[in-house]
Amino acid sequence: MDSKKGNKKTVFTISMFDFENVEDNNSKSWKNFERILKTGDDRSKTILAGIIIEHYLDRLLSLLFVDYKFLTERSDFTYSFKISLLKSLRIIPHSIITMCDCVRKVRNEFAHNFEIESINNISKRIKTKSTSFMQKTQNLIRTLN
Repeated sequence: MDSKKGNKKTVFTISMFDFENVEDNNSKSWKNFERILKTGDDRSKTILAGIIIEHYLDRLLSLLFVDYKFLTERSDFTYSFKISLLKSLRIIPHSIITMCDCVRKVRNEFAHNFEIESINNISKRIKTKSTSFMQKTQNLIRTLN
């Protein structure tokens, strides 16, 4: 679905590469990451991480869909659906999609079960996936350093 801007047809609603604000956006990303680390308990860290990840999913999807706001107004346009939509587009690595979904699942455990006080109390199935992902992430960070 194209939108018209002047005489040109465009697919994206805004530039894919916001070169003017890249430093500001990177700074915000690090501030968000630091904010997660400073948050006290597992529940707060996980819910905050989920909110931040969903924000970036929305930013990416808004670049790809001209009328993205229309989609976001639907009650069935959930965090899970956003992840599935990005997965189906195959434009970002599968490992990132897996991480997003892992955070979503852990976030849901905390958000919908008041009895869970720690990451250690989440369901075994989700904990196994989360632990595996965290080990891979830590290995990647060590490699990059």
